[in-house]
Amino acid sequence: MGPDAIAFDQKSTPDIDRDALAYFALSIFWRASIHVWDRKKKDPIIDLGPYNEGVRKYLLGETSFPDNVSLFMVVCDDPESQDVFYLNYAHTSAFPGAAD
Repeated sequence: MGPDAIAFDQKSTPDIDRDALAYFALSIFWRASIHVWDRKKKDPIIDLGPYNEGVRKYLLGETSFPDNVSLFMVVCDDPESQDVFYLNYAHTSAFPGAAD
């Protein structure tokens, strides 16, 4: 983190509904994995592979957050960072096409 970055933990920000944020974020990844949003392409943007079914069941409320999935969220308040999508490069190999 840069010198001007501020980090908040869950205890100091109890009003932030992290479960709702995680649900929303994971739903975006899942939607990108099941639908072709770009008419010029024939395949979805990402492939969740073996994680797809667990994510689907979580989003439908059939299971809890999948044990084999992790979600890292960063909230930026500066305009420059808001136009950037960050990938956790250590794990992108599990999501073919995510870095395209």
